Amino acid sequence: MGLEAVGARGEQAAELRQAVGKAALAQAEARREFIHHVLPRADCGRVAVDRDQTPAAAQLGNEERGVAARAESLGDAAGLKNLGVHLITVAPGSRSTEYHFHHYEEECVYVLSGHGTAVLGDQSHAIGPGDFLGHPIDHVPHEMINDGTEPLVCLVIGQRLTQDITDYPRKGKRLYRHSGARSLVELAAIKAG
Repeated sequence: MGLEAVGARGEQAAELRQAVGKAALAQAEARREFIHHVLPRADCGRVAVDRDQTPAAAQLGNEERGVAARAESLGDAAGLKNLGVHLITVAPGSRSTEYHFHHYEEECVYVLSGHGTAVLGDQSHAIGPGDFLGHPIDHVPHEMINDGTEPLVCLVIGQRLTQDITDYPRKGKRLYRHSGARSLVELAAIKAG
């Protein structure tokens, strides 16, 4: 096969990838309305968790930072053990979580309704219905702020590994989690030692 044929195949492959990408986006756009209306009504014995009432939230002092998200654990209700799936509602003027990043667990967010701002490191991005946020293991801290006038409702999905380390840069803290045990320590103490 000549170099011309290889080049032509490469161009065809690129065109195909572009067409598939456009088709996938169109399908996702068409499904947004379906997802928005069906998911919040899913009733499978949801487990409600107030994120401000967790031990880590109490230790971090989230009440001072305006972290107020209500989470319904759809994954727990469905019996999932290795994947966390939560339907969260963030009140206007509140934050989804304390600004953080995970060392081992990846997570993602799909915005169902409402508007807000996603803070990723030192950048801020407006978010709204249909937006998807992926948080790979890249040590970029993140949080969502509901700066809109209606509740910000999102589907949050993340791994549930046996162990994880979560850093909270604004608080100067690190949370170690292993087999259900949690230990919150000062980042300064780790770096000094």
